[in-house]
Amino acid sequence: MRKERGTEEGTSLSLQLQYYKRMLGLHATTHTLFIKGDLGLFSMRKHRQIQLIKFWLKILQCPSSRLIRAAYDELLTLGQKSSWPFHVKKLLDSTGLSYAWNGGEGPISDQKAFLSETQIRLEDQEIQKWWNDLNQSESLSSYYKVKENYGEELYFKLGIPKESLKSWMQVRANCLPLYGVWKNRCHPEMRYTCPICGDLDGLDHFLFRCQGLNELRRSFLGVDSREPLLGTLKSTSKINIVAVANFVRKGLVIRKSIVT
Repeated sequence: MRKERGTEEGTSLSLQLQYYKRMLGLHATTHTLFIKGDLGLFSMRKHRQIQLIKFWLKILQCPSSRLIRAAYDELLTLGQKSSWPFHVKKLLDSTGLSYAWNGGEGPISDQKAFLSETQIRLEDQEIQKWWNDLNQSESLSSYYKVKENYGEELYFKLGIPKESLKSWMQVRANCLPLYGVWKNRCHPEMRYTCPICGDLDGLDHFLFRCQGLNELRRSFLGVDSREPLLGTLKSTSKINIVAVANFVRKGLVIRKSIVT
């Protein structure tokens, strides 16, 4: 996901995402699109924009005799595009709510309903951008196909043990420490083989196709078939999720023993 480096917004977003990655026990390089999507996070920028609109609406309720209202009216008269009232206007224009500006006098209708509409539109903008960025992410192509809605996923509420939850999220985010997956991300024109069986490596191969993990697969997943990857990523069953997580941890131990 594109970040605005060197800006206050870029810094706050980075800190927000780093906090959640650390809290969930995920690697710092875990794709931020996955973190935002499965937790249903919105940027600090959106929250600041809502506070700006709230402050604007509060000023509009003040009588012209109040100093803060007089200062606001003076800024409108000066017409400086860099003043904060015109930042409000720009924000309204960007969300399709230009009608509410009304020469700086604000919306005539219910302000509470207007504030709610503003929040919905700001969130819709972020969600739409998130879907567009996700659609362009090669490493999250499987996640894109199974992600139905932007928002917190049910599996966070199933009481899954921390280590199992971590492994499950690594599967969904396609960030398991698989040699081929990581290398292909850096060099997509190259392909790497599985250290266990020698076939083409990757998440789907590790979970369902590696012949060297068939016995382990039968023990934890209860199958020796080629269960589709997408079907697994859609699972909302605690039993199934924990089984996949146990398989992942045991399978990675086997791979590591061979590589080292």
